[in-house]
Amino acid sequence: MSNKIIQLNQKSNNNLPEGAIPVSEETTIEIPVINNISCLNFILAPENIISYRLTLKDSLDEGTYFFVKFKENFALADRLASGDYVLIRQQSDVKNGEIAAVIINDINPKIKLRKIYKDNNQITLKANDPNYDPITLPENRVKILGKCIMIEKDF
Repeated sequence: MSNKIIQLNQKSNNNLPEGAIPVSEETTIEIPVINNISCLNFILAPENIISYRLTLKDSLDEGTYFFVKFKENFALADRLASGDYVLIRQQSDVKNGEIAAVIINDINPKIKLRKIYKDNNQITLKANDPNYDPITLPENRVKILGKCIMIEKDF
């Protein structure tokens, strides 16, 4: 965590607005922000990490987390805007209907956020935006990177 944040917190703890949570190493954790990558070998490799974001520890369950910053609307029109950060809990499977970060194994793979539906060794990727048609592929063509936990706006 940066010294600037700790110093600001130490100086201003007594002046926090009611209900505010002090920022400290005890209450927050730095989560890596990864590039919208096409390298699948190790998603949290140093070359894929572009920055870090502070997140409250109490808002997270056990697991490995990362953020992806999306530059475009990736078919979640009602929830995701350009520049938003999506918090992903790294896991290789999700339940039907959950939103997951996935990569389709093709020529130019990019991370996509889609609702996942699995049936008979097939995965259907559905967007919230009706302008995007559902895509059904064999399971071996889709890599689930993790479950979408929350979307954070960058103000």
